[in-house]
Formats: sequence, structure tokens, C-alpha cells
Amino acid sequence: MRLMLLITFLLGLTNSWAGENAAQPSKVALLGPDLSGRPAAALALAEAALSTRDGMEVLERAAVASVVREQKLFTGGFATSDEAIQIGQLLSADIFVHVEAMPGEESVAVVAFDARRGVRLADE
Repeated sequence: MRLMLLITFLLGLTNSWAGENAAQPSKVALLGPDLSGRPAAALALAEAALSTRDGMEVLERAAVASVVREQKLFTGGFATSDEAIQIGQLLSADIFVHVEAMPGEESVAVVAFDARRGVRLADE
């Protein structure tokens, strides 16, 4: 599943962020609205894997979803670079990962951003 590949990528990415600012953990914001079944389970697994990683802090998904709703972000589908930066600023997040279920499938589409710079890190 694409999300599992992204987990591996994000775990490797941790080291580069840790080198940049070793005194503070990298904050990761995960968002997976309207997921159910295997995609929801995969996102929960990603959250668990990332939260056990030294140097990473996974933000509460409910808090991330609340900010997205309040700010009326992602109304047209996937996150844009500007929206990722906005999420980064509002939540003090370093990495933003947006996961959407593929219509009629048990797979997901994933996009990850450097939430400080708006650079797209992965798009699967």
C-alpha cells in the first residue's frame, strides 16, 4: 500500500530534520478525512510508527482536522503548498501528510509536504 511506502520515507526523513534542529522534535501533522477500512487502519499504523520514532512528535489527528475545518482548507481536494504552509504555521508542524481514499478502491493517495517551506516531499 502506498501509505506504507510513505511511512518508510518519513521515518528516513526524520534524520535530516533532527540534524537541522536536534533540540526539538519534528512535528508531523497527519490528515486522513473520511477514511475507513484498510486505508484508515494503514493511517493508524503510520501514526503509531511515527510516534514511536525518536525526534518525532505526531500531532493529534483530531486537532489537525479541527484546524482544517475551521480554516476551510482543502475544499477542492488535496492540499496545496500554500495550504501546507498555513497548516505548518497554525500547528507549528514541520511535516504535513494528507491522505485521501481513492473513490471505489481500498487504496489511498498520499501527499507529503515540508510544512515550513511548502516543498512537496512525496506524491503517490
